[in-house]
Amino acid sequence: MTREWKPGDVAMVASETRAWRVFRTTDREGNEVWADATGPLLPDDEWVPNRTIRPLVVIDTEDREQVERLVAAWEAVENVALGPVPMTVRQMRMQAALRSLIAPPKPPEPTGLGAVVEDESGRKWIRHSNTPGSFPWIAEGLGVEGWSNIAAVRILSEGVDQ
Repeated sequence: MTREWKPGDVAMVASETRAWRVFRTTDREGNEVWADATGPLLPDDEWVPNRTIRPLVVIDTEDREQVERLVAAWEAVENVALGPVPMTVRQMRMQAALRSLIAPPKPPEPTGLGAVVEDESGRKWIRHSNTPGSFPWIAEGLGVEGWSNIAAVRILSEGVDQ
């Protein structure tokens, strides 16, 4: 199938020895070309032959409209109707699923008092409570939080059991 590529399209390109992400853009002379992070690649007639070019979808996980379109497309393709679940809830679930693909896997929550974890920004969170229903984690300058709202990437200490 032939595809009409336009500026802004993103693709995965593969040759026999390597694969990389590229995007379609316009060069200084106004010609449409493929480019990667280092800049424009050779003209299509020199660069594209003998390479597999597959379109990629880029979704900004923080863009509500893009995520809502993904949810609606998924529901249509899968013929799934989530009934009374509001779009905002479906959108939040999809955002969480997409974020899980780009973030390192979250470790299991340490339950020991005084446990220390580090989040993706390098902030340290300390478990200061084991009271059920509380927000047991605290970080300096950020206040208290529940485990589900901390983007923990590393456990520094398991804490102590009471």
